[in-house]
Amino acid sequence: MGTKTLRERLGNYFNIGANNKSESMKAYTEHIVKAVDKTMSYSIANHPLPLCMIDSEGMFLWYNKKFSDIYQDTNNIGAGVFKITGLRASEFFSDDPMEKSVQVSHNGKTYKVLSSYLDGDKNSSAVLYWVDVTNYELLKTLYKDEKNCIAYVNVDNYDDLIASSPDERKSIIAAEIEKTIRQWAAKMSASLTRYRSNQYFIIFEHKHFEKLEASKFSILDEVREIETDADFPASLSIGIGVGGKTPQQSDEYAAAALDLALVGAATRL
Repeated sequence: MGTKTLRERLGNYFNIGANNKSESMKAYTEHIVKAVDKTMSYSIANHPLPLCMIDSEGMFLWYNKKFSDIYQDTNNIGAGVFKITGLRASEFFSDDPMEKSVQVSHNGKTYKVLSSYLDGDKNSSAVLYWVDVTNYELLKTLYKDEKNCIAYVNVDNYDDLIASSPDERKSIIAAEIEKTIRQWAAKMSASLTRYRSNQYFIIFEHKHFEKLEASKFSILDEVREIETDADFPASLSIGIGVGGKTPQQSDEYAAAALDLALVGAATRL
C-alpha cells in the first residue's frame, strides 16, 4: 500500500511537472515569437536600405523612413508607386520566375531597385529595396569615357590630288590637309601619328566618339572644303575601333572599319 501510494504520488508529481513544463514551454515559445516579431518589425522599420511594400496594382502598403527621405512626395501615399517613383508594378509582378532589378534615377542619384515576395507569392505584394549605385555608375561611365578608341584616317587619292597641282601649290595643299586633320585631332586631345604621306593613326578617348557621331564626322566636310587644283575634292576615309576588350582588338576593329570605308570611297569615285 505504501509503495503504491508513493508511485501514485511520483506519477502525479511527474504529470504535474510535465504539464508545468509544457505550459512553460508554450509561454516561452510565445515570448520568443513576440520577441522575434518585435525584432523583425524594428529591423524592417530601421533597415539601412530604403524599403517600400506595394500590391500588384502598384499601391503602397508600407514604406520606411529612408524611403520617404528619397521620395518626399510619399505624403500622397494614395498616388501609388508609379506616380511617386516612375516605376510600374508590372515591372515586378510578371510571369517571369526570375526576380529582376530595375534601375531608376532621382535627384541626381541612381538606384537599383530589387524585389522580394512574401511567402513566395508574387501575385499579392512585393517588397522593393532601393540600393544606391550612384558611385558605381559614375565609375562605370568614367571607365567607358576614358577608354581608348583607335582610328585610321586615309586621305583618298592623295597622290592624284597632289600630282594635279602646280609645283608651287603641292606643299601648300598637303600642309592644309594635314593642318585640318591635326586641328580636328587636337579638339579631342588625341594622339596623332602620320605614318605615311596620306595615312594617320589616332588614339582618343571614347567620350569624344558620340560627339563625332552627332556631328556626322564634320572633318569630312572640312577636308572637302580645302581648295585644290584637281577636278575632285580632297576626301577622307576613316575607320574607328570602338569597344575592343584589348588595344589589339580595337586596332583590328579600326583596320576592318577602314577597309570598309575604302571600299565605299572606291565605289563613289
